[in-house]
Amino acid sequence: MERGANVYVLDNFSYGAKKSNIHTGTHIFEGDVSIFQSFLELPKIEYAYLFHFAGPSSIVLFQQTPEKCIRETVSGFLNATDFCSQRSIKLIFPSSGSVYSGTTLPQQEHSRLNIDAMNTYARSKYALEHLQAAYGTTLRSTALRIFAGYGTSEDHKGDTASVVYSFCKKIGNNERPVIYGNGNQKRDFIYIEDLVNAILTLAEHCDEPVVNIGSGTSISLTELVSVINKISGTALEPIYAEKPTGYLEKTHADISILKRYYTEPMTPITQGIEQVMKFLYR
Repeated sequence: MERGANVYVLDNFSYGAKKSNIHTGTHIFEGDVSIFQSFLELPKIEYAYLFHFAGPSSIVLFQQTPEKCIRETVSGFLNATDFCSQRSIKLIFPSSGSVYSGTTLPQQEHSRLNIDAMNTYARSKYALEHLQAAYGTTLRSTALRIFAGYGTSEDHKGDTASVVYSFCKKIGNNERPVIYGNGNQKRDFIYIEDLVNAILTLAEHCDEPVVNIGSGTSISLTELVSVINKISGTALEPIYAEKPTGYLEKTHADISILKRYYTEPMTPITQGIEQVMKFLYR
């Protein structure tokens, strides 16, 4: 909206409170993307882009109710693609950096993927990319392989909040954060402002079918705890717990394609953590 766009939101608010974190002036329509009729009830105007971010976006949710999450992911996507292809609307949708499980670093869009190494969440996202390809030239679209996004205002997510936010909250409350595994697992964390600005830029200027969105750097979970401790002036040791099945070992995005379109510098992890801590304990 800061760019002067008219924004229309279609949401059933099943994963968040109604109107929470929605900019004033946004046109809100309550509906379910898994029901095509919900799209047809939107105003009959010309839309430039459809940002399809409705649906479960957490490995935790897919572990809890896999059948429900897969059904919501696929049905919502198919309705969005049908709506866009019939109206020549460009579709922007999230895949995930987790599709790279078991691949070499840095992870590139043309990397050979190992579906057997993927968890259910990653497989469902990869399935959307195949459905995207099936539409061919009838659909203008870009799949965003988003790595580990984080930022402020994540309280409403509960257990599905980002690792950075969860660790900041734990340490800020003088509690030891829990790391699943030995802590050597690495993540490519990208701050929310960088993520949103990159998405908007790609929507306007990029016609690539698939693009990585990450910071282009990675940090281990043990190192992450150390950074948060340093910023908060604490010395809390993490609790190491058994690693669940399907847990990613390392993510590190190759952002060469992204940088063709989005040239702004990425927020360093230390600066991003400072913003999260200021938000939590302002």
